[in-house]
Amino acid sequence: MEIGTPADDPTAPPPPVTNADIQKKIALAPQYGLTILPPDSAID
Repeated sequence: MEIGTPADDPTAPPPPVTNADIQKKIALAPQYGLTILPPDSAID
């Protein structure tokens, strides 16, 4: 629940991912021992 919402209908397409969604997941990742790296195209 902290990083998303459960799917009511598992056959339905997921909602669009927003920049706010991405920022929230990046901020929460260290609490779960995860590191999220940017794509290679973002490192120039």
